[in-house]
Parts: sequence; structure tokens; C-alpha cells
Amino acid sequence: MSVKSESSDHPTPQWIFDLLNKIFLFDLDVAASRDNAKCPKFFSELDNGLAQKWTGRVWMNPPYGKDIDHWVQKACHSVAYGHAQVVVGLLPNRTSANWYHCYVYRQAIEIPVRGRLRFEGNDSHAMFASIVAIWLPEMSKEAARLRDIDTNDKIYTPEWQLPLLGIKGSQ
Repeated sequence: MSVKSESSDHPTPQWIFDLLNKIFLFDLDVAASRDNAKCPKFFSELDNGLAQKWTGRVWMNPPYGKDIDHWVQKACHSVAYGHAQVVVGLLPNRTSANWYHCYVYRQAIEIPVRGRLRFEGNDSHAMFASIVAIWLPEMSKEAARLRDIDTNDKIYTPEWQLPLLGIKGSQ
């Protein structure tokens, strides 16, 4: 029998944050509370992380409710407009969602999380699969659009893909 979660708040499992923090050295948690913040600098529900400017190396585990699209859009745009160096988000793997196709698919590096996560404070595993989305400046279609690069052109290749094709990127 499946039970739907009563809350859209799913505190990040410490092990997954620690693993990603070793790589990205986060300095801002944009969707936290005093009890579950992963960085010394964080935005709580009272601070309204969506209304704040995201800068530096950002960790995001947003509320998974009806407003998740706003969080994912903000992550993508924070990198695209050059405010954040990187945004890494722990998200439900919802490939049928509009927000996924607008702001994650082909906009971020996606890493599927094997199995179902057990979020902090929960006795059982989540009812959904998760992904880690990583927005980097060179990954953003929005950043390319702002620089007048036509991403619909069949020859457009994001900078990060060039080495995979055996092409040296611009130095």
C-alpha cells in the first residue's frame, strides 16, 4: 500500500549532501530551516528563498509541492544570469513534468539516484525516485540565449560537450 506524504518538505539525507559538498563546496542552502540547513548561510521559509538573490555555490532541496517549478526555474536562471556559480538540486525524478522539460532537460547535468531515498526524519523510503540536477553556466540554454547563441541550430554544442567530441573548447 502506498502512502502519500503529507508534507512537501523532504530534508536532505546527510550522506548525499556530504558527497556533493566534497565536490561543490556549497556556501548557500536556499530552501532550509534552522533544523535542517546544510550550509551556515541559508534561506528559511520566512526568508522566502525564491525572493532572494542566489549567489555563489548553491545547494537546493526545494519543497516538492505545487511550487517546485518556481524553484527549478530560479535555479536555472540564477546560473544563466551569472548570479550563482553553480546550483545543485535534489529533485523528484518527474520527467513528465513541464518544469523538468523547461529547466532541467538539456539545461542541467542530471544524475539519477539509484533506489529511493530515505529523507531525514522519515522511517521509510520516498514513494518516488530522485535526481541530482547540476546547473553550470556553460550548461544553460538560457545563458546561450542571452549571448545570442541559437541553441536550436543543429550545430550548436554546449562548451562542456566539446571535449566529448574530441574538440578543444575556447580557452
